[in-house]
Amino acid sequence: MNQQEGYNNAQDNHAHMNGGGIQNGDGQISRGKNEDRKIFVGGIDYTVQDEELKQHFSKFGEVVSANVKFDRTSGRSRGFAFVEFAKVEDCQRALQNRDQQIKNKTVEIKAAKSHEKKKVFIGGIPSDLTEEELRNHFNQYGKVEEIEWPTDKNTKQHRNFAFIIFEDESSADAASQLQKHTIHDRECDVKKAVPRSRRVFPGQNGLMQMHPFGQQMAGMGGPQQQQWFNPSQWQMGNPLSK
Repeated sequence: MNQQEGYNNAQDNHAHMNGGGIQNGDGQISRGKNEDRKIFVGGIDYTVQDEELKQHFSKFGEVVSANVKFDRTSGRSRGFAFVEFAKVEDCQRALQNRDQQIKNKTVEIKAAKSHEKKKVFIGGIPSDLTEEELRNHFNQYGKVEEIEWPTDKNTKQHRNFAFIIFEDESSADAASQLQKHTIHDRECDVKKAVPRSRRVFPGQNGLMQMHPFGQQMAGMGGPQQQQWFNPSQWQMGNPLSK
């Protein structure tokens, strides 16, 4: 696996955690621009389940998935969820009807893609770091709304990268201003996350390409060599080292 593929796999792990694709007839994952079909639902009652959300929003059109987010430690609902529709127009219909109640509680409804702007990617996380410690570190930049921290399917242990979602975009910008954070005496890389739909891959003819973290760099024929993230290198230090 080259560095580009390694970074893309890390981003795709994140997408799968949030229903970032639907299966086609062959059982393969279709990674269209699902951000345009997904809404964020906040302030939901802690007893609301996925199926209840799916039934509620099906009045606007076919619902592909409804996922309530839970705290990894306590197992309790975190009070928000993501709902993905099959069609963009159905998603827009739901967004136009924001004054909604679920279980007699008014909920907040907004486009999920606005959620992406508040997201920060962290690489090289120490193996002994807890979610609470990670949250406490980033709370200094603004309220942390959610932590998405993939686990290894074999060891069940946290991977050495995660995504922090802040309550507002300015907090995410503040956290990513410093690209190296020291956590537990370990230097971690912190960058603004880039949605899959915005990523550009190496091409030909020296065209400008999009760096995985949103920085433009010279193309294959340009004066500056491209470097791509490989998550496995975080355990070895600098993720961009060769």
